[in-house]
Amino acid sequence: NPANTKVTFRLSEKPAEVVYISIADAIGRLAGQYQMLETLSLEINTTYLPTGKYYYSVGTKNNVIKGGNFVISR
Repeated sequence: NPANTKVTFRLSEKPAEVVYISIADAIGRLAGQYQMLETLSLEINTTYLPTGKYYYSVGTKNNVIKGGNFVISR
């Protein structure tokens, strides 16, 4: 952290169900939603995002696994 052109999300084990990743900007607007299934990592291109702080949540349909933030700087 900070990110420039990509952010990579990694899981410790392959998910048994779809894992959702949501990214929101600093004021809570949805900036992207992604899905993972049968993979341990997902690389997201961030070149479309303006510089700033972003918040993410990773979870299944019924459960939040992790949340956090990252910064885009160029």
